[in-house]
Amino acid sequence: MHKELNHLDLDVTNKGIPVVTMEDGGEVKDQHAEIEREEVILNLNLTKKLEELYKKYEEDPKDEYAIEAGKLLSSEIIENTQDNTGLLNTIE
Repeated sequence: MHKELNHLDLDVTNKGIPVVTMEDGGEVKDQHAEIEREEVILNLNLTKKLEELYKKYEEDPKDEYAIEAGKLLSSEIIENTQDNTGLLNTIE
């Protein structure tokens, strides 16, 4: 698992924010993964649309599928991303 391979602690690390299971009393039970700094996380609907386009492209490799995927991704990044690093402000 990711957490074992990266020797992750149960606290916020300099690598990112842990994804954990909490017990009823509010104590951390287990860490499953980590959202790393400067990592893009896609919502489920966008992921499904991208997977559909990929399957279509595998069956019939047309540029239109890749272009549509690029449009979806760039729109998500530019319009619906919480940028904690300020990187988006540097794009011209």
